[in-house]
Amino acid sequence: MCDSKSIPGYFIEKKIGNGSFGDVWLARKVEDTSSSPYYYVVKKIAKDRMKMAEVQAGEMLDHPNIVKYFGHFDDDTCHYLVLEYIEGMDLFSFMEQRNFEPLPEHLARKIFSQLASAVHYCHQKGVAHRDLKLENVLIDPNTNNVKLIDLGLCKIEEEDTASCVDVCGSVDYISPEILEELPYSAQKSDVWSLGVILYCLLCANFPFSSEERMDALMPSDGVSKKEHPPLLFPRSVILSRDAKDLCRKMMAVDPSKRITMNQVIRHPWMKMKDGQGRAQKPANENTTSVQPDSTSRSNNGNDNSNYKSKDSNNNEAHAEQVIKSKQADLIDQICWNFGSMSTGHQCCTQHGHHHYPCGRQSNCAQDCQCTVMHTATV
Repeated sequence: MCDSKSIPGYFIEKKIGNGSFGDVWLARKVEDTSSSPYYYVVKKIAKDRMKMAEVQAGEMLDHPNIVKYFGHFDDDTCHYLVLEYIEGMDLFSFMEQRNFEPLPEHLARKIFSQLASAVHYCHQKGVAHRDLKLENVLIDPNTNNVKLIDLGLCKIEEEDTASCVDVCGSVDYISPEILEELPYSAQKSDVWSLGVILYCLLCANFPFSSEERMDALMPSDGVSKKEHPPLLFPRSVILSRDAKDLCRKMMAVDPSKRITMNQVIRHPWMKMKDGQGRAQKPANENTTSVQPDSTSRSNNGNDNSNYKSKDSNNNEAHAEQVIKSKQADLIDQICWNFGSMSTGHQCCTQHGHHHYPCGRQSNCAQDCQCTVMHTATV
């Protein structure tokens, strides 16, 4: 296995991740001795475990929502991939920080649209990710940009055909055809996984349990095969018809009926404006006193007769402004949650002297949220 104490040409700051194929390190170039050096993520992988598709994909892809690839080199025992360092939080950790509360539709769309753009671009270039999951999506708190990471399992094909046979990915996200060990289209499988991510953002839960899916594929009697469990939505979250429609079309069990990424980015839900199609809290939960718009009145079945008046235009404009203001506040709060939690800020004021480019310090306590790591796996 590779020596973990040195990377040619780089000074190792710390180990920030590991996987079955190698380790991930935060490093700077040896010659960069400035007070605020530029940091990289270096994936260090044993030669007998390296898949060169990740290098090929890195050289092919250049998109603002895909982690940037800077280069590749090797020595006698290891391959090294040099990648952009994103100081952010992956989407699973983000949902966990929010106590797994569903995201409002307008906010889910802000995140999902960037991710969909990245996957659509990959597919246009003939690259299927094959390991799309919440943990492989980061948000940069400095720019609020979504970043897709970890192309270690990607498949590169000039034409999308149902020719893949290797089983890869995480069981909660992989498509039914992969579970059934059938030849599959890597791109169609990506669409399914992306649909799972969207459902998780909107409903704060997985659409299917692993037990249900495996029971359908491997019945206890070994004979009677069950159908894949249906896609259901929790009653506790009210979703727009378009949101449900997009989820259903992305997670069509039959891959021939599943939409493509080209259709995903052109779906009506993706084109909704802020203030449309927001997820609603159940009636027994606390709600804000913001005056609802026409969509929420319809969903809640309220008359709100006082909302319409001879000055209704002014009232509506004011309500819309209040809603937009609160939405902006929510976006700010999201950025704060991703990279600037109060615990991390307090820790940074108490530990160390060396700063990252963002201004935070490097030798904080191990559980300090200010140094949330790049979670790419190898």
